[in-house]
This record gives sequence, C-alpha cells and structure tokens, in this order.
Amino acid sequence: MMAVVAIAFSSCKKDDNEAPAANTTKDPIAEKLLDFKQTIQSQNKEAVLYTMEDAEWHLEGLLNYEEANNEHNWYGLEFEKRTFEVPVSNGQISSSNLNLAYESFLAEINSLLDEDENFRSDMVNIEIEENQMKDGTATIGMTYGFGSIIAIPNYNPFEPDEYWVWGDPDGYGTGGWCGLDTNLSTDYANDRLQDKINNPTTTSQPGYYTNVTTITRDAGYYIEDPNHPNPSRPYIIFYDENADWEECLPSTELNYYLSKFDYIKQDVQPLNKTFASVQIVAHLLTGTKGTILQHVYYLSFGIFHPGSGGGTD
Repeated sequence: MMAVVAIAFSSCKKDDNEAPAANTTKDPIAEKLLDFKQTIQSQNKEAVLYTMEDAEWHLEGLLNYEEANNEHNWYGLEFEKRTFEVPVSNGQISSSNLNLAYESFLAEINSLLDEDENFRSDMVNIEIEENQMKDGTATIGMTYGFGSIIAIPNYNPFEPDEYWVWGDPDGYGTGGWCGLDTNLSTDYANDRLQDKINNPTTTSQPGYYTNVTTITRDAGYYIEDPNHPNPSRPYIIFYDENADWEECLPSTELNYYLSKFDYIKQDVQPLNKTFASVQIVAHLLTGTKGTILQHVYYLSFGIFHPGSGGGTD
C-alpha cells in the first residue's frame, strides 16, 4: 500500500476575472502552480491528497497558466465542455488521479486547437462536484474557451452608421436613434444588444429547457479594460457615471459590448447547463456620484432537451 501525504494549506480564492499569466519573473502563484504540476507528475511511490477545493484551484490555475490568453480578444469565441471522473476518499483526490485529469484535458485542448491553425486559447474554467449517485467519485468539469485570429463573429455586428441611445429605463422615450443615425426606430441600445445576442449567426437547434437558472451581471463584477473604445467607461458591460440622460452609444462601442458577451456567458455558466437567453435591462441611478447609467444582464441557463420546442431564443 502506498504511503499517503495529505496537503493542508489554505489555497487562494479562485478569481473569476483573472487567471495566472505566464511570465519570466518569479511569481509566487506561478511557482505554486508549477510545484503542483511537478507533484502530480512525480513518479515517486508517495502520493499527495488534495481537497476538492484545492484541486479545483490548482488544476484550473495550471491549465490557464500554460494555455490561456485572457485578453478575450479572439473572434467567434466558442466554449467546449469536457468531464473526467476521479475517485474521491474523504473529500480528497490523489495527485495521480489529478494528473490523469490534467493530461486528458490538455489533450482535449490540443485536439481542438489542431482543428484550425487560426484557433487560439482564451481561458479555462474548472469545477469539481462530488457525485451524489455514485459514491466515492467526483466529476471534474472543464469549460474551455477558444477563438480565431480571423474575424468569425458569433453575432451580427452593428453597422458603422448605427448610433443608439443607451436605454429607456422609465419606458417613456419616443426614439432610440441618436448621433449620426437618422433611423426612426424606437429601439434602444440595450434592446438592440439583447436582440443580436439572442439571435446569433448560427442556427439554433429546436428544443426546450428545464431547471432554468437566471444569473445577474453588471459592470461591478469586472475589472477595467484598458482596450475599451471609450476610456471614460472602461467596463465590458455598459456603465457610465455623470452621463447625459440620453447618452448616445456609437457602433464601435456597441460592437465592443457584443464581442465581450461570450466571455461573460462562459464566466457564469453553471456546470451541465446550456445558455438559453439574456435580458438586458437599462438602469438609471441617482446618488452622490450623480446620474449613473448602466446595463444589467439577466442570463438564463437550463438543461436543454432537443426536439419539439421553441429553440434557444
């Protein structure tokens, strides 16, 4: 019987927005991840046990460290899910089984990248859940995001001459066009974003959802993006302080929000559930900071059942 050594340090909390990035300087997080890799790949007879929380943090961090590019600037982002089942004893997973999962996921990533020379990794998310129906096992779920260096949009972009008022939170507006746009539509920027996201360029499969969950996201969940086309409101979801009540959003900014949606969707997608739709609501707040305009996303996910039904919209 192999000697077993339990690991019992406090791991860092997993950051939803950032993953460790490779660099040549001595980074304590990077060193911890590389030590983890060395441990799980060790051929010594002595094994190491990790709690499921530690295993999740280390495995996700290592795969991101080695594979991810967290700029989220690739085109046509896609997300693939893979699972790997491992034995669990007293809520712990052995280093050898974590290595099997690591090698399996790495092979899946390389296989997907090999499908097209233009594909590049975006990010990796790992979740570990103990199986309730099968004692002594846990499922490690990997969500892998990747995209292309060639423009293949998942959504129909806004045209260069499209300008839309940010939103109409009170429902009393009479028109959403603004700036250089002479369109007389009563739609608003939040409505147009919602419509484009819920009607992607790919054809949806007919079916229906059960066990639907709705998750809320706004700009407060994310860090500032220095590549935002409007530096005065540098978040991947629209948010503006001291703004004009009828703030006008140009197509460049609207396409930016559109391009970031797949990252937001993947960031919150529950394990074993599929994205169903999003509602984008315009909120207007007043306070010590003045007038605050923001979009709030209500993302719905469920268990998808192919067949009769209204599709994925």
